[in-house]
Amino acid sequence: MTTKNIAPILAGLLIFLGVGVCIAYAQSYVPLAPLPGTYTGSAGSETTDLSTYLSGIIKLLIALGALMSIFVTILGGVQYVASGITPSAKQDAKNRITNALIGLTLILTSYLILNSINPELVNLKFELPVVSVAIPEEVTGACPSPNDSSADCCPSGVSCVACSGCSEVTGVTNKGCGVGVCFLSTTILSKLQYISYTGGWRITESWPPTVDHISACHQNGTCADLNNTDGKTDPTTIKKYYDLFKSAGLNVLYESSDCAPYTAVGVGSCGSYPTMTNASSFHVY
Repeated sequence: MTTKNIAPILAGLLIFLGVGVCIAYAQSYVPLAPLPGTYTGSAGSETTDLSTYLSGIIKLLIALGALMSIFVTILGGVQYVASGITPSAKQDAKNRITNALIGLTLILTSYLILNSINPELVNLKFELPVVSVAIPEEVTGACPSPNDSSADCCPSGVSCVACSGCSEVTGVTNKGCGVGVCFLSTTILSKLQYISYTGGWRITESWPPTVDHISACHQNGTCADLNNTDGKTDPTTIKKYYDLFKSAGLNVLYESSDCAPYTAVGVGSCGSYPTMTNASSFHVY
């Protein structure tokens, strides 16, 4: 290759770069092996299309073209010095230097043009690809949905089905249900939330149930157990809460091993069951 061919080659390179930019803005293509420095997006979600891919090629070609022009200029200078008094050799050296300078000018001009179009095209910042590993979310064991009647929601040996028309228990003091999120029939929960301004009581059994119950409503969240948080079980205290829950529109059954003292003060519904786990509790539905 003669030095006379360098300028046309560099001019062709400039044309190629211009065409590449046009293609980059006109198409969308995802290459199989992106060049370093052509990644876009945040860590873990890097993408590369034809525009950013060609940008990487442009960066490389501009740098290589500039280095080639400088090298040829130096080579021409050495040739000029070494040519002595030979006119033809000196002329060849001058032509080589001239062509290299023309090529360098074209490259610098293309750099300025590309920088005007989009500075990122000539941003010579090479980066290694970022490898991102997806870490699974921690499994908390909480019931994922009131419609889920899986073993995650229902303890082993406890009868349980999907919660019927339920909402997450909020706004009411709740002992807990054995999992991260507890549920209850929306109708019952709304009534309990309405009287939540009156303290001293809590939900002791919502959905999913923690023990087996005779009442099937515990299996689908359409009833709940409550008790007074301070633990007092004297007839006067129990009658106060009984009337409170009744006034909210709830059906109330007070559960006790001995109903006589409570019925004597006006607790109209009281019963005793072998599955009771609390000495004193209210069953509402």
